[in-house]
Amino acid sequence: MPQEPVVHIQARTAYGAENALAFVPENASEDGLCAAAPLLEIVGVSRSFSRSGGLLGEPGDFWAVSDVHLSLGRGETLGLVGESGSGKSTLARMAVRLLRPSQGDILLEGRSVFDADKAFQASLPGRLQMVFQDPYSSLNPRLRVGTSIGESLACAGMTRAGRAERVADLLLQVGLEPDCAARFPHEFSGGQRQRMALARALALEPDLVVCDEPVSSLDASVQAQVLNLLKDNQDRLGLSYLFISHDLAVVGHMSDRVAVMYAGWILELGETGDIFSNPLHPYTQDLLAASGGPSGRQDDRSTVGLPIGRMAAEPPAALCPYRQRCAVALPECNEARPIFRETAPGHWVRCLR
Repeated sequence: MPQEPVVHIQARTAYGAENALAFVPENASEDGLCAAAPLLEIVGVSRSFSRSGGLLGEPGDFWAVSDVHLSLGRGETLGLVGESGSGKSTLARMAVRLLRPSQGDILLEGRSVFDADKAFQASLPGRLQMVFQDPYSSLNPRLRVGTSIGESLACAGMTRAGRAERVADLLLQVGLEPDCAARFPHEFSGGQRQRMALARALALEPDLVVCDEPVSSLDASVQAQVLNLLKDNQDRLGLSYLFISHDLAVVGHMSDRVAVMYAGWILELGETGDIFSNPLHPYTQDLLAASGGPSGRQDDRSTVGLPIGRMAAEPPAALCPYRQRCAVALPECNEARPIFRETAPGHWVRCLR
């Protein structure tokens, strides 16, 4: 597969330190990197799935993620946005080792999470955690809440008494009463269950929490409570978040940087304010117009370039996957593969325009 040049980007985190790299060059010197190494690096990651045809199209490989390079600093929130089916959840599952990439690697503090020694891999469940979209399906309905939250603690060798004390403390951290531990998930509201899912993710004090649409199933008032809870825990524990959502208002509230994903490709990356105030890729512009951006108000461009149809997941070496839906596509878009270009400090776009 042709390799495009890989460059690095520095980004300001929630704590004001420039310690997050978006791309790390193989031949970079130490002087060219920021003082603190990134926590998580996604290096040239692609993932394909085999399909047999039928309703999904011709038999062959379907590329859900194509040649993604991202990294995340300590204490930073990186937002990942895009339409349903763009590959966000697949990328999230690879970040926490639920899926293995077809190509590329995932690094935690410079070490592969897939090919490292057994001792390092044994430590990863305590360092990488995930909050799923539907809290009811991610909590075992047959287990009491305290048992679900304490399972990872039991695996870590904590005593029964220690687990009970830790579970009570975690429930208090997420705004619930300790006696909730004795009840079952179906006895609670969606917002309460999502708080329990967060408590479970925090049980082993992870470095990174991947949040895959954590508030999309909740009503607006409960969404605000859960988002504030995520921010409070980040400030208190120094967590890093990979925050995935199709709701741009939520991403704008939570994220330090935003990566825009379409058909498995990262098409634009930059600081949140730059992405919302000066979107450069036609897809980002259409996405903001269709959703209304942080304000929630749609404009007259809301249907430009967005015809109904299934998006095509292109292999890593292919042409721009948005070219057939783009209202401003050039003839060259059907001939040349776009590469990431830095058009302003820290603002990158994959577009021939």
